[in-house]
Amino acid sequence: MSFDDLLSTSDVIAVTAPLTPETRGVFDKAAFAKMKRGAYFVNIARGGLVQTDALYEALKSGHLAYAGLDVTDPEPLPLSHPLYTLQNVVIIPHIGTQTPETRDEMLELAVSNVIAALRNEPLPAPVCLPVPT
Repeated sequence: MSFDDLLSTSDVIAVTAPLTPETRGVFDKAAFAKMKRGAYFVNIARGGLVQTDALYEALKSGHLAYAGLDVTDPEPLPLSHPLYTLQNVVIIPHIGTQTPETRDEMLELAVSNVIAALRNEPLPAPVCLPVPT
């Protein structure tokens, strides 16, 4: 399915993509306009994927019904930003992983990465892939 088809047919868009040069600002005015009227938008990935002012306009106009944001751009979002004036958005300060269970799993994965690195083995969860030479 194309990105445009995904936007135009989905009731909920939950963003979990990495922030790369290709994805920076991918959720802009045009993307929000393509979304179904009344759709929900959730970003738990990176704030830089979203053009914050475009999201604000889509929410304010009622085109989007609701947004849930664990991340913003900029982060933290200044308290004076108009997104805070809307009733159809929840913004949490990048604390989506603040449960004891998630933090324990993150710690175990980090330890596994360190042990694999010390053994010169492939990392279970590399932060970045080697650059081809």
